[in-house]
Amino acid sequence: MDTTDPRGRTSVPNAVFTKLAEQAAREVRGVRDPAAGIVTGIGRTFGRASGPKAQVDVLGRTMVVRLDIGLHYPVNVSEACARVRHHVDERLRELAGARTTQIDIEVSALHVGSDSEGRALR
Repeated sequence: MDTTDPRGRTSVPNAVFTKLAEQAAREVRGVRDPAAGIVTGIGRTFGRASGPKAQVDVLGRTMVVRLDIGLHYPVNVSEACARVRHHVDERLRELAGARTTQIDIEVSALHVGSDSEGRALR
């Protein structure tokens, strides 16, 4: 995203918006890591959980966001996704000054166990 100000131009790469969206999703209670491949699974074994994954396309001052998340089981998936969608939209407006036109969410894992840790059901 590029913005022009009388004092200069500001340019923010998509990777920054991706990190903001991932962190915003992580802030929602019950959101966990998405389903893992072998490399991510090894990272979890050594205490380096990856958290939600995002892809953000910036079109002017609007964004299209795609999220891949896991959720703590049991959960109403529809309600949890609505909470994530609302929070990510709100945080991106607050932190990036841009609005989202679409937030797609893929729930690729359900995590069983305590609310802070658990094994994933796929």
